[in-house]
Amino acid sequence: MINLAIVGDPEPGTAPAAPGKVCYDTKRRKEAQLEMNMASNILIVDGKFEDQVYELAVYIDRLNGATDEAAGPLVSSIADLSEEEVLQRLVEASSVLSNASEKEYEPAANLLINLIRSAPTPALIDTLLKNLSNPPSTPNGPALSLTVLSTVFNVLPSDSAFRAQTFLTLLSVARSHDLYDALQPQLTHLRTWLSEWSVPAEVASKVLNAVIDAAENAEDDKTAYATYLLALQQEGANAELAVRAVQHAVERPPHFNFDDLIALEPVRGLKTSKPEMYAILEVFLSGDYAGYKALPSHTFNDDLCTRKIRLLTLASLAASSISDGTRHISYETITSSLDIPAADVELWIIDCIQCHLIEGKLSQLTSSFTVHRATYRVFEREQWELLSKRLNVWRGSLEGVLSVVRGAKEGVQGVEGRLKEAQAQVNEA
Repeated sequence: MINLAIVGDPEPGTAPAAPGKVCYDTKRRKEAQLEMNMASNILIVDGKFEDQVYELAVYIDRLNGATDEAAGPLVSSIADLSEEEVLQRLVEASSVLSNASEKEYEPAANLLINLIRSAPTPALIDTLLKNLSNPPSTPNGPALSLTVLSTVFNVLPSDSAFRAQTFLTLLSVARSHDLYDALQPQLTHLRTWLSEWSVPAEVASKVLNAVIDAAENAEDDKTAYATYLLALQQEGANAELAVRAVQHAVERPPHFNFDDLIALEPVRGLKTSKPEMYAILEVFLSGDYAGYKALPSHTFNDDLCTRKIRLLTLASLAASSISDGTRHISYETITSSLDIPAADVELWIIDCIQCHLIEGKLSQLTSSFTVHRATYRVFEREQWELLSKRLNVWRGSLEGVLSVVRGAKEGVQGVEGRLKEAQAQVNEA
């Protein structure tokens, strides 16, 4: 999101702002971008409230075709209204800003944001977000809309519940106009934002589900999965969300570890509420291809699930070979365990290596795979015992090295002692 600096006085040597425009401080704008989420947004507009209102009203009338600045419909209608009523009229009339030029849209929108930010109300925010989410009909219109909505988000207090509503509008615009990538880097702040906003559980759920939908639509599996985990930790997380999270985890390519998912209460609850879904997750957690094929029919994508469970089965074979000390897997074992043609064995091994599940060396001569490293899918008693044995071996090796070093040190000290004695005898002679 973009922090925007708007100032009243131009930099020395620059032309003054024209009517209906706001002058930008480019240097401060860049600095504000770097300080996103670390400092309050800079939004400074020079002039009295009445002057700002008049300038914006004239500009809106001009967009609506008025030629007489002093007698335009909006200017005339707000002349005797209270400040609250004036703001309401300006916000309602702001829908015409979508007809503004690219050069004038952002300054005009930010002038409006500055006017209402001191006294935002649900009605004003609702109408403002609705109007600003309708981008100018220019090539860069959607990006400009995203920019001014970002400014709304940033100028609101960090603990304002209006930020949730603004964020949902931002996400909707980004998704509708294929601008998800512009918003994606900011999604790492979701947990902090939800904590700051202190919104009801249903609002938090709405925000998180919107992020999940947008991320999945953009095939951003990493963000989607992280958001599933966050959503399942919220109050009111239900079995339906847990099933969606399980399906995402077992189908999508990047996910091979399911410990963090199965540890969550709503997911554990599937064991009684939807045992068939829980059984699928258990197979992907620690089962194999044979266990997957034995499952009852399900609605998950079988092709994606089959590929992943074969990779996980191969990873388990590699891990087992390390545990039993052989560190070798025959192609025949792989063919049988994965239920694949013998000709495809090496391709599956290469795929598994590319997924960072295993490392090793292929041997066509011996028709086997030598395992150098393997990812353990679960880390239980057996793995702890193996780790303990390896640490003891390592400790023994270090003690052996230390013994050699000590012996060498004692030998050197003995030689030094004899040399000193010999030198003393020479000196006496």
